[in-house]
Amino acid sequence: NHPNICTIHAIEETGHDQFIVMEYVDGITLREKFSRAPIAVKEAITYAIQIGEALEEAHGNGIVHRDIKSDNIMVNKKNQIKVMDFGLAKLKGSLKLTKATSTVGTLGYMAPEQIQGADSDHRSDIFSFGVVLFEMLTGHLPFRGEHDAALIYSILNEEPESLQKFVPDASGEILHVLNSALEKQPEDRYQTVAEMVRDLRRAQKQTSRVSRIIEAVPDRSNQERPITTEKKNKRALYLASMAGLLIVAAAIFLLLSQSSVELNPDMTIKVLDIPFTEIQYPGLSPDGKWLAFPAADAKGRWDIYNMHASSGEAKRITNDSSRSLFASFSANISPDGSLIAYNLLNSETGKSEIRLVSALGGMSRVVAGGGAIAKWKPDGGRIGFVRVSNPGTIEHYPSSSGWKELVDCPAGW
Repeated sequence: NHPNICTIHAIEETGHDQFIVMEYVDGITLREKFSRAPIAVKEAITYAIQIGEALEEAHGNGIVHRDIKSDNIMVNKKNQIKVMDFGLAKLKGSLKLTKATSTVGTLGYMAPEQIQGADSDHRSDIFSFGVVLFEMLTGHLPFRGEHDAALIYSILNEEPESLQKFVPDASGEILHVLNSALEKQPEDRYQTVAEMVRDLRRAQKQTSRVSRIIEAVPDRSNQERPITTEKKNKRALYLASMAGLLIVAAAIFLLLSQSSVELNPDMTIKVLDIPFTEIQYPGLSPDGKWLAFPAADAKGRWDIYNMHASSGEAKRITNDSSRSLFASFSANISPDGSLIAYNLLNSETGKSEIRLVSALGGMSRVVAGGGAIAKWKPDGGRIGFVRVSNPGTIEHYPSSSGWKELVDCPAGW
């Protein structure tokens, strides 16, 4: 008995017929809701929290839905969510039976382990829940194919479509929620719906909060411009100054923290096969699953890449090579894993910039000028960095009281 679950009053049988006596819901399905008109981000998050609370209640009682989709969720006249049809798709990994008792569209919501016939649990519901959230926000499924085989391949092997393609101003928190819910491997997803609901509530607060809008630099990634001798000199000076800066920062860090640093003599080392010949200092996500780093492709163009530590497949998430003399010395992943901070030397201004980009990729944005070696604070609300006014001139560096320069990072950016 839960406010967001359709109540089952009885399961009866008469002769050879079985039927369920359930609560009458005066409303429409979630699919009908967003098919009539787009659902605003704020309202979609509100619906998602209610869906999550319903699943949390079910999972807490040992019940896995196994058929979460927008057709099985209703919105009543009071704008309240009702999750329907619990227990009607209980057969584990039965693709053929599931399709025989519902629309082919059900396949688009299935977790990879369900499609492969492996054991599925509450984490399969979390994947389906992620699909529903993506569909609410965009009106489209995150995985698509012209026929069943193509759709199955997409779910098992391809990354979901970019949310920013449909919702350009989507916050980093929402991107993080979807990214965590739609992981291919169950162990890489949210392990409980409660974790997902917690992040959705945080996203709801951020969506309601008025934040400062930072204008993005126009994307000129398609314009090729030769690097002049003057720019090459600037780059050389910049590289030299940054190398010295890294040494200074590392020395100060060691001096300040040597009394509390304790090495683990039994630590194990995992070697990651990164498909680049030139990379700079990487950043590791707090959960140890993601690695972000600057790297140069075969043509010597530098950009920021994000890579899952277990898969080894690197994805380029910036398109800065046309407007930068050098992409970055380091990349730093936010505590929630949704954003990556880095710096580049702008080829137009000759100055360094601190930039933010979604971990899923997209347009990067400038949050501070004349800075390098960005580092997130543990709460994810601010970024510390070293300030550089001109290439070769260091204005500030880390001190015992923390970073000399800080920049606020409001919701989304």
